[in-house]
Amino acid sequence: MGESVFFKTNTKKITQEDTRTKIWFSFTKPDTYTKYIGLGYDANASYNYDNGYDALAYDELQNDISWSLNGEALAILALPELNIEDVLPLNVKVSDADFYNFSISKMENIPNDINIFLKDNLQNLYYNLSEGEASLFLNSATAPDQFSIVFQKKNTLGKADFETTNKFYASYDANLKQLKLHTKEAINNIEAYNVFNSLGQQVLQVRSPKTQTITVESLSDGVYILEIAIENLRSSKKIKFIKY
Repeated sequence: MGESVFFKTNTKKITQEDTRTKIWFSFTKPDTYTKYIGLGYDANASYNYDNGYDALAYDELQNDISWSLNGEALAILALPELNIEDVLPLNVKVSDADFYNFSISKMENIPNDINIFLKDNLQNLYYNLSEGEASLFLNSATAPDQFSIVFQKKNTLGKADFETTNKFYASYDANLKQLKLHTKEAINNIEAYNVFNSLGQQVLQVRSPKTQTITVESLSDGVYILEIAIENLRSSKKIKFIKY
């Protein structure tokens, strides 16, 4: 993949700065070769295969890595938005017993406080690729679905458990710098939106909101917690999101 362009672009005389988030991962068998896979975000992409955004993996190697999406092996995975809750499955194929290095080779437009982990799903171990490469001994017994890319450990922020039910969901529009709350809860039952940073400090409050849209343009890029205070409820709902 190297320095190839992630997604299709429109040809225009005026070139705008590309602010989309992109991450290149590498999988290396020492003293032999390195395989690259890409992860990128575009508002036109989805969680299914999108022609022109996702890319199938064709050059299968004896020891190989790719993304796993609905049974397909991908060299480039495109998603609509950076979501800290995502678990992105990998296909890891190993024929030769050896130490293999997993690392991030390049990143573009990533908030400084975002951590990117390689997760061992079988042993429940996390390797922080944001801090350096992970060198692991693998052999032919390695399960293809043993590893995933995630953006948090369990209880990473040290806060109370976050509720992830169908009743509340938040999506982020990077172009408008707005957070959209999706819920069947009546707007007049919501007392306030409270936003906290990763240190637990309140950085934004909207009392008696009139809409389910929250403008977060004034916030620095990073990880935040949206707390939704519901009328007549002692507890509140909390949702993590990434502003970028």
